[in-house]
Amino acid sequence: MINVIIIGDSYVNYALFPADSRLFYIGRCREWGDIDVVEYILEFPATFDIEEYDKKEEEITSICRDVESKYGNIDFVIGISEYTLLVASKVRESLKIPGRSVSDIIPFRNKAVMRDRICSARLLKQCNYFSPTVADSTFRTSIFCNDDYPLVIKPCSQAGSRFVSFIDNESDLLEAIDDMNENKLDYIIENKIAGEIIHIDGLYRDGELKFICASKYVYDCMSWISKNTPMSSIQITGENTERNVIDFANKVLASIGTNDVVFHLEAFAHNSDPIQLLEIAARPGGAAIVPAIKVFYGIDLNEESLKIDLGIKTTTSSAGYLSIKRNATETFSWIVLPIKERRHLQIEAVSGLNRLPDSVTWSTSIEVGEEYNKEFWEDKALAKFVLVGNTTDLLRDMWYLEESISVDFKVIHKGLCKVIS
Repeated sequence: MINVIIIGDSYVNYALFPADSRLFYIGRCREWGDIDVVEYILEFPATFDIEEYDKKEEEITSICRDVESKYGNIDFVIGISEYTLLVASKVRESLKIPGRSVSDIIPFRNKAVMRDRICSARLLKQCNYFSPTVADSTFRTSIFCNDDYPLVIKPCSQAGSRFVSFIDNESDLLEAIDDMNENKLDYIIENKIAGEIIHIDGLYRDGELKFICASKYVYDCMSWISKNTPMSSIQITGENTERNVIDFANKVLASIGTNDVVFHLEAFAHNSDPIQLLEIAARPGGAAIVPAIKVFYGIDLNEESLKIDLGIKTTTSSAGYLSIKRNATETFSWIVLPIKERRHLQIEAVSGLNRLPDSVTWSTSIEVGEEYNKEFWEDKALAKFVLVGNTTDLLRDMWYLEESISVDFKVIHKGLCKVIS
C-alpha cells in the first residue's frame, strides 16, 4: 500500500493518487464524500490564523510517526495550500520522506528570506528594506527620514494582505509596529512603489517554465481586505508584454532556487519601466484564478500542484504565453464579489444571477441557507465569475456584475438586512 498524508485544506483529486493508496488526513473537519480516509482532527482557535498549521508542527509530526508505526512508511505528504506548504516540508524532512524541502518552500513563505534570495538579481526596486525581529528592542523608527515615506509594513509569513499597512509618517509606523508586536509577527518595512499590480501565474517543472500567463488587477487583494471591494483582474497580452513577463518570471524563479512549483507571483508594472517583484507564492492563485485559467487554457493548476507533491511528471508544455498557437483577439477576466459583512449571518436570497452577460463562461455563488462568519471571520465570496471576450467588453461586463448582483441575508438573532455587492 502507498501511504499518503493530506494536511489541511490541500486540494485533492483521488484520480491522481496511485490505485493502492491509503489516505490519512490531518486538519480541521472536511467532507470526503465516497473517499475512504483515516482522519486525525485537530483543534484550532476560533480566530483562525494563516500560521495555525505551522504552530502545530510537533503535533502533526507526532501523528505522522503514529501512522508509520501502525501502517508502515509514509510515501507522500500533500501540503499545497498557503496554510500547509511549510509544515508539510518540515514533516518530510523530519521523517525523511521524498518531496519539497524546507529550503524549497521557505523563500515563498517568508518575505525576508524571499528578498534575500532575489536581491542579487536586481528584481526589487524596494531593495532597501528593514527586517527586525519581534524581540529586537534596538530598532528605532528614526532610521527613516521624511524622504523615505511612504513606506509599507507587512508580516513576513502571513497571506492575503493581512496586517499590511501603508505608512505616511513616523506616527503611523509606530502604530503599525505595535500592531505587529502585539500579534507576535515578524515583519519587513520597505518603500512603497507606485504602479499597477499584475499577477503572473505559472507552472515550473524541472527548472523550466511549462505554462505562464499574466493579468492586471482591476481590484486587488489589499482593496478586498481594507475597502471591501470586489477582487478582479483581466489578462494582459501583447508580444512585448508576454516576452517581458516570461523573462521576469524566469529570473525570479532561478534566483529563489526552486525546480518544481506552481506559482502565483505579484509584481509592479509601470509603463516602460522594468517589472518589479512584489512577492511570489508556491501555490496556485486564489480568488477565481484557477477556474479562469482552466476555462481559457484548459490547464488545472490545482492538479499540477498536486502532481508535484505526488511526484508525477507533468504533461503540460509550452502553454499560455509560451504557445505560438494562441488566439490573440480573445482574453479572459475574473471577478469575485464580497459579502460586505463580518457579522454571523444566514443567506436568504441572491439576486441578479438570472441576468448574466454572455461573456460569463463559469460562475459559482453562495447557497441560500448557508451561514457566514459562524465560527471565525472568513473571506467568503458572494459570487465568482470567469469571463471570456475582448478587453473592452470584459471590463464593461465586470462592472455590470458588480452593480447588479445583490444578496439578502439574516443577521442571526438580529433581523433582516440587505447589502449590494
